[in-house]
Amino acid sequence: MARDSFDGIEIFYIVYFLLILIVGLVCHVLILLAFALNPSVRRSVSNLIFASIAVADSCTICWTVPVSLVSRIKGKWPWELNTEGRGPVCDFSGVLDNSVAVCSMWTLGFYALDRLLYVMYPLKYHTKMTRRKAVLVLFCIWLYSTGLALPPVFEFSVYRFSSGTYTCGINGRSYLALFFIGAFPIPLLTICVSYIIIYVIARENSRRVSSLCESLYDGSENLMNKAKTHIKSTAVVSAVIASSLICILPIFMTGLYFYIAQPSKAEIDDNKTIISVVNQICTVLFFLNCNAGTIIFISCNKQLRKAIHSILKCETSRSSTIKKLHQSTIRPENQRVSTMRSPLTGNGVTHSKSTLSDLPYISASASC
Repeated sequence: MARDSFDGIEIFYIVYFLLILIVGLVCHVLILLAFALNPSVRRSVSNLIFASIAVADSCTICWTVPVSLVSRIKGKWPWELNTEGRGPVCDFSGVLDNSVAVCSMWTLGFYALDRLLYVMYPLKYHTKMTRRKAVLVLFCIWLYSTGLALPPVFEFSVYRFSSGTYTCGINGRSYLALFFIGAFPIPLLTICVSYIIIYVIARENSRRVSSLCESLYDGSENLMNKAKTHIKSTAVVSAVIASSLICILPIFMTGLYFYIAQPSKAEIDDNKTIISVVNQICTVLFFLNCNAGTIIFISCNKQLRKAIHSILKCETSRSSTIKKLHQSTIRPENQRVSTMRSPLTGNGVTHSKSTLSDLPYISASASC
């Protein structure tokens, strides 16, 4: 049964979750189709890493957002729970939510390392970071994230439904500390150190390029264009990482505070309003992370935008190639007719070049 009435905050959350769900589904379906149908998009290691983040965000959009929305509408967990507030679906939801959160953090750290290699070794980057190595690292990240989220299923701590956030979260101090240490500090330190080094190297390179362009006239414009492209690609990744950290950090820091402070039940009751507001803000930012980085990456990645545009126009790389072939082969109606002498009769034989319209299977495949 649904609630009899909703207050303003609950109405806001229902509308907010619906927007996150609709926008997230559209964006992530287009991104995953672009990777599946466009080989040029898959060749980039940077795009491959972002695809892993997109898959993690898709899991949140396809499961966590709808479940939270239904829970808020009904005012309770949609499936059966025992007297301790536990259940098999609750365990699955907890494992999925926590593994996706850990995977996102570690993938962001790997993203920063990838950009650091790109800046430090621009000529050797493609040999040091190949697609095979990237896939192996991403597979290990997903395996580690799932393993870190599984212990509560095997009675090491528990997942319980929380009526405050309408999700199934960790309930246990020992495992909460282990989860926080395994999920958060190392990726954050990696991101900070990597971008400090990137900033120092980028500043030195910009000075060298500017001084070189002042002394050289030939090719100076080409050098400046390469430097701008290099800076832009790093800035895009920086914006994606920054937006994800802004959205994910508050919920991790809140959990760390409650772990260290250990407030009593009386203190929680006294500050119930403040705690509720903080939880609501953290929840809003956490679900905003599903779409923020994706929108930034799409808007700044020209190659991905072109791939999505071709999908919206119902084109694939194969159909576009066939269309180009069709345009280059077809002739106007008053095409030139060539006359050849028959070697047997000596009479003139008229020939005309065949067009793609004579081949029905090509004409059919050229259209969507």
